[in-house]
Amino acid sequence: MKQKKKDTLLISAIIVMALNIVLVMANWDILPVNMPAHFNPQGHASGTMPRSMLWAYVGISALICIVSGCISFKDQRRRKALSLITLFLTLIILCSTCVSLTGGRHPIFMFAEPVFLLGIVITLIVTGIKVRKAV
Repeated sequence: MKQKKKDTLLISAIIVMALNIVLVMANWDILPVNMPAHFNPQGHASGTMPRSMLWAYVGISALICIVSGCISFKDQRRRKALSLITLFLTLIILCSTCVSLTGGRHPIFMFAEPVFLLGIVITLIVTGIKVRKAV
């Protein structure tokens, strides 16, 4: 019987999603009903959102992990790329949660989002090149 290889990147994405859940639950009681959102680089809010939106972030992370886990590939490079993209997406969502929880006071989270987005683009480019070479 062939043993299935563990997908450590997908497991990491699930851990990030779980961390997001813990952060929301731990801070829920101290959050205002309407919280600041859409921060500029200086950390000033330009809008608000209901705190329940944080659960939407968690739901999106969970959906991404579930869909990623259900897709199967014969090519391990594509599986690894999808798992890496899933990890980057859950990290972006975690950063959005952290921006909301800190009220924009820690801009590191705002600047981390584009870095993870760049990671997705690079993953797509590199995987596309490798798959084309293999054909």
